Amino acid sequence: MRKLAITALAFVLSAAIACAQGITGTVTTQVVIVPTSTAYSAGQCFGNAGASAIQPLANLILPSGPGGTWFIGVTLVDSTGSDPAIDFLVFNNAPVGTYTDHANCVVNASDQSYLQGFVSITSTNCIQDQSAATGICQVTGALLIPLTANFSVTGPSGGGTRSNTIWIVPIMRGTPTYGSSKSIYINYKAYPDAATP
Repeated sequence: MRKLAITALAFVLSAAIACAQGITGTVTTQVVIVPTSTAYSAGQCFGNAGASAIQPLANLILPSGPGGTWFIGVTLVDSTGSDPAIDFLVFNNAPVGTYTDHANCVVNASDQSYLQGFVSITSTNCIQDQSAATGICQVTGALLIPLTANFSVTGPSGGGTRSNTIWIVPIMRGTPTYGSSKSIYINYKAYPDAATP
């Protein structure tokens, strides 16, 4: 009975993602980070050196349609081969707190209701090229972000407007030292307009 229930759940999840793929296909957005050259500490925000770590990702959620988006994965290419563990917090509204690269990353109380979940990369999700100079990390999943969660009422009719953007705040979990002028390429992947299960 338990095996049957697990099989049924897997079928529903596969059907939902297949529905989303059939409507819009996969959308990928790339963010390039040139991080701080000195060592990071676990729990610090991760972004461009000394700048805000908040990453707005447009077009990963559609402003109309039957659902929202399946946030399905992150691929990270590390030009230093450091491959540290990183958590990616996913928000459905622009965070109002301060999230600065290389500073302690604390979720502002006003942002807590916007936090939809997270995706994590660990060392077990990474490989390296032959010279171990480049690290490639990848994690897949299925974080559902409903369209109604990204909704704001703007008029007396209550019709409202919907944003096509989600926001990411990366939190460093390792202690890498990247050195000067190194680039980290992060590809975020989603199936927008996903039918909710």
